Amino acid sequence: MAVSDNPPIIGNDYSDQVLEMVQRMDPMFQFWNILQMLDMPAADEWELLLHYTRGGAQPFIDLQNYIDLGVGWNLKPVGFEDEEDGKEAKRVVDEKFVEMDFYTTMMMFATYFRVLARSVIIKTYNGMGEFYSNKFAGVTGADCINPMNITMDSVRAVMKDQTGTVQYQQKPIDGVSGPSFTQDRVIYRTQNNLSKKSVYGHSAIQRALTDLRTLTHFPRYRSKLGNIYSQVLQTIKINTKDMGEGPMKDKILSSAEEAKKYLNDSATYYQKVVDRGGTSAGFDWMDIEQSSFAGKEVKMVELEQQTLESIAFKFGVPLTLLAYAQSQVVNRATLEALTDVFIAKQENGVRNSIYTPIIQNTAQEVLNQNDITEGRLEVQYNPFLSKNLLEAAQIIAAVWPTGAISRPEVRDMINLPAAVDLGGDEWKDLQPMPSPQPAAASGEKVQLNIVKDALRDYGLIKKLTGGVSVV
Repeated sequence: MAVSDNPPIIGNDYSDQVLEMVQRMDPMFQFWNILQMLDMPAADEWELLLHYTRGGAQPFIDLQNYIDLGVGWNLKPVGFEDEEDGKEAKRVVDEKFVEMDFYTTMMMFATYFRVLARSVIIKTYNGMGEFYSNKFAGVTGADCINPMNITMDSVRAVMKDQTGTVQYQQKPIDGVSGPSFTQDRVIYRTQNNLSKKSVYGHSAIQRALTDLRTLTHFPRYRSKLGNIYSQVLQTIKINTKDMGEGPMKDKILSSAEEAKKYLNDSATYYQKVVDRGGTSAGFDWMDIEQSSFAGKEVKMVELEQQTLESIAFKFGVPLTLLAYAQSQVVNRATLEALTDVFIAKQENGVRNSIYTPIIQNTAQEVLNQNDITEGRLEVQYNPFLSKNLLEAAQIIAAVWPTGAISRPEVRDMINLPAAVDLGGDEWKDLQPMPSPQPAAASGEKVQLNIVKDALRDYGLIKKLTGGVSVV
């Protein structure tokens, strides 16, 4: 059997095969539906978690969480009869929040909320109606659990319920039926701007799914390319016209299997020569060409950077702000511009609509459980990056020489505690307020030193910038 010069018959591509298969079940299915599924794929919740725990989504989500909750918050008493009552109410709630590890609960809630676009907090009470904690049972009083552990049938039933009696149901654990929770014990929230009572939300990971999958492949791409770059490609061409007539030529051309065997044997031989670094010999009708990818490298870094920029755009996170942690390529002016746009957007997003009500309502429950019925506690978040650092420094420069920095209303303007913290017993005899100094007469240098001394001595840098040092 002679070897045919005709190419094999090429069948239709994979997209056509899929379209034909689907159209047998649904004749109305069109080709653009396939393109839509390829361009905007949907991931199940396990894949969403995988992109956070092992993929490229974590830096974007963590940055948003740190801006919203990571620097912490301060509870400000409002509406109390006197200042001492407000301080006592704040102390009670602060101590309870520490006991409940409520900050960790909120960080977990925020992570699930952004990864799965839905999150759950389960509240647990004792017989007296107070938050119940048991470290051995893993209960703190208000605990965030994986929302995937709540059955979707029960969530749908609760969303449809108009009586308030339908309960959330937890999935079975080790074959044993899981517990059920009344609606007043459950905080179930979804990231869904299209509905107030929604079962599912819209995760940013879903929007960036194609790019995140591509980003996950890049290490494998680099490994393959590195292997290719390190090798020399040899192409062996056998000119059968120059072989002359003889048994070898007849044998090769008479059977496709013999031709394949001859080519494989030739390739194996020359590969061994390359591996051993020896000398090879060949006939004049065998042409050996060598080539490599040296100097022809694909610009993988640019492709990966473009992928990251696309992911950042779909998450709504400036890639420059993330890069600032590793590289000092962004000046302060650029950071301030990012602060004005990005951080301001974050502060007016889910923080105000989701996190603040949960924190304030939980604080109010603690007050009610301690028979504190007057006033309330409002959340004031510590700044991730100070938006008014220069203004704050100017205020300090003006009021420090006068001693007014000790006034509670002045300290409240720059997010400082009402009382001056001298740092321990060794400072108790120190006069905290300096003598008035005419800053104008001393010149700008003296004024700048006053500001720096004030910032350093009382740790105002950390309080004003949320831990970002600028001096």
